[in-house]
Amino acid sequence: MRNTVLIILGMLLTGSLLAGEGVSFVRYRQYLQAANMANQQGDHAAALEHYRKMLAMVPYNPGIHYLTAITYARLEQPDDALAHLEQALKLGHETGGKLDVVFDGLKEHSAFGRIERLMEMRQTPVNQSEVAFTIAERDLLPEGIAFDPKSESFFLGSLWKAKIIRIDAENQVSDFTTERQDGLRSVSGMEVDPRRRVLWALSFVAPPWPVPAPEENGWSGLFKYDLKTGKLLKKYVLHESGSPHLFNDLTVSRQGDVFLTDSLAGAVYALFHGKDELELYLRSDAFMLPNGITLGEDETALYVTSSGVGVYRIDLQSKEYTLLRHPDFVSLCRIDGMYSHRNTLVCIQNGLNRIARVHLTPTGDAVEWLDIVEYGNPHFILPTTGVFVGDWFYYIANSQAYSVNRDGTLFPLEQLKEIVILKTKLP
Repeated sequence: MRNTVLIILGMLLTGSLLAGEGVSFVRYRQYLQAANMANQQGDHAAALEHYRKMLAMVPYNPGIHYLTAITYARLEQPDDALAHLEQALKLGHETGGKLDVVFDGLKEHSAFGRIERLMEMRQTPVNQSEVAFTIAERDLLPEGIAFDPKSESFFLGSLWKAKIIRIDAENQVSDFTTERQDGLRSVSGMEVDPRRRVLWALSFVAPPWPVPAPEENGWSGLFKYDLKTGKLLKKYVLHESGSPHLFNDLTVSRQGDVFLTDSLAGAVYALFHGKDELELYLRSDAFMLPNGITLGEDETALYVTSSGVGVYRIDLQSKEYTLLRHPDFVSLCRIDGMYSHRNTLVCIQNGLNRIARVHLTPTGDAVEWLDIVEYGNPHFILPTTGVFVGDWFYYIANSQAYSVNRDGTLFPLEQLKEIVILKTKLP
């Protein structure tokens, strides 16, 4: 889930491949804040230097390329402006069909024709998905989805109502948990362990879902539910003064091991089968807001998205981690949910308005190419996570996660839409 920190950093925390300087979230944030301050003061030359330092860390970051292009245009350097604008569009930067007005003065430039062709290509949607089902409860703001193959039921977790709902095989909707039952707060990642008949769910406290009491901020928990009875079997909570946590997404191995991302701690936690204690598995300053997580097909490696960097591959035994290598035309930024399927990674890139399938090399440590599965679907309002049912991929198309006013109140119900779950077949 694009969490509270991402509200602040917005479209800027994107990217894919490390340059020699390496990534530090603290340093990246310092450059970003300095660039914003310089722009506010009208010192665009100083802002440009900070953007260039950021691009040295994340050279395939379309958002930073776009801001760099704007800054070059303000400094009346059209060649550099158009070069970075072209790179931003090639990497998938979402403009909403309209460029910043600062580029209006460059339309007569000989290179602007390439920009127009790229913009035209980006206006062509890729719509292969169909509606699987809808949910009338508009104020759910759902983030996580899971599927139980035995009962053929789906589960959705609510950011706003702090509960989990169940959609059975006849599409009947009911509360699996009531609001704030068992101490649940905003529900994020979920997954069913079909062998052990367990639903695992993550929960956290952070604004704006809803604005928390100060003493609750930074709380996170892993909840274990009996699928048949709905009874809470156990919960594992982290709430440490001065060390905020935000449990974001999780994956479960065939042996029953649970791995989860903690976006604010820059960490992966684990709950191993046969143990009854949540433990820190791996933490690194290189993990910039880790989010989506999935196991490889043979379960010897974890893949973890890093919102400002790309996708890390972590060897489960040695804990050594490396960024996935990829061609220059591939962007691994703005990934929320990510799922392993037939030696590919299916990624919900909500900041790029698309679902992508990343084809891996046989060794699983590099990307061969990327397919766009869905782009520009009219139902999209911040798609978040999905789940495979055989070769069918079901996903939340319109979480509407940030439909919250600045005072912490929800948008009026008439402004919200029914929840749409889309599906697409990926053989």
